[in-house]
Amino acid sequence: MTAAASIQTDLKVTPLTDLPNAELIERAVKRGEGVLDKNGALVVETGKRTGRSPNDRFIVKESTTENDIDWGKVNKPFDADKFDALWDRVEAYLSTQEHFLSHLQVGSDPEHALSLEVRTQTAWQHVFARNLFIIPEQGLMLAITPVDFQYHDTYF
Repeated sequence: MTAAASIQTDLKVTPLTDLPNAELIERAVKRGEGVLDKNGALVVETGKRTGRSPNDRFIVKESTTENDIDWGKVNKPFDADKFDALWDRVEAYLSTQEHFLSHLQVGSDPEHALSLEVRTQTAWQHVFARNLFIIPEQGLMLAITPVDFQYHDTYF
């Protein structure tokens, strides 16, 4: 049995939810994830693998989009059952790890906005996500629920 397969899921960790960027930056510095520059910006070293991996692009092949995807070397099909099993393993792993959760959105027009949950294990990556996506005004998320997309960035 692999380490990932033997994760205990009885210990549940509550995510640190919707923390403001200032607190996330403070946590990133305290955790040794980065340092503050003289101008106050958070500076991190992202490591070797910071670019896209075009050979690692997998899309769940399912009936509603199957004929709209240009399948091939770049867009590789991934079985829905395998995706569900992998998703469940990542969820089980995250439930035992300290992590950050933010409720964000894509699109500024409430009529067309899509809701997004982002979970990361590092504070600095969470700051990045909160700068990339829109932090909705109080109450706006209620208008665009349920969550349309979820993104996990973990050490899994």
